[in-house]
Amino acid sequence: MSKFKIIKRESIEKIIKHKDAVKVISEKVTLTKRGKSLIGLCPFHDEKIGSFFFRPEHGHYHCFSCGEAGNVIGFTMKVKGIGFTDAIKYLAKRFKIKLLKEE
Repeated sequence: MSKFKIIKRESIEKIIKHKDAVKVISEKVTLTKRGKSLIGLCPFHDEKIGSFFFRPEHGHYHCFSCGEAGNVIGFTMKVKGIGFTDAIKYLAKRFKIKLLKEE
């Protein structure tokens, strides 16, 4: 019997679409509203034009210069240098989301 429990997709989706995901991204990227997107300078490469786009309603980001893309979980993993599970636990605690696990 495995000692690991799988975190339910429902919990992961709550983290990805949480309203405070913008705050997490904003700690590394100065974001400016443009239409439905928030744009800024990509933190993953050196740039001057602002090709980093974040769509809060979808919870996803994409840099049109370097191609880096993902959600707040992947962003946290990359910025903090941590794994998937640690990023989920960090964000769940920060967003005050109870992680539901598969039985």
